[in-house]
Amino acid sequence: MQITAKIRFWDKGVGCFCHEAVGRALDEAFEGVRMDATDLAHGKYMSAAEQPKTERSAWLEFLRSGPRYAFSLPSGTRGWLSRYEIGFDIADASDRSEVQRVRRFLEGMTLGLFNIEVSSG
Repeated sequence: MQITAKIRFWDKGVGCFCHEAVGRALDEAFEGVRMDATDLAHGKYMSAAEQPKTERSAWLEFLRSGPRYAFSLPSGTRGWLSRYEIGFDIADASDRSEVQRVRRFLEGMTLGLFNIEVSSG
């Protein structure tokens, strides 16, 4: 069973998932989570950038989807995190408590606060 949260990057809203902030939130919510620091999207960008006339489109694709990281929970659930998506592939779909923990985690994701500052110079 897969459960995902996706940010619609094509509408008028702003924001994305910060991999560092989401990583900290995962660590707090799921004891024993293991994060893989390898950017899974980097190789895709590099191979596309080597093709003639595709560097710009490869860079735009990287900005749109990368970086992408994998993680795993002690329960066997695996997941991924990218700029606009967090996903969980739950190993045992009949484990209602795991499904609820994942849903609570995703439903708790909110846009961080920001300040608007005006200066005279």
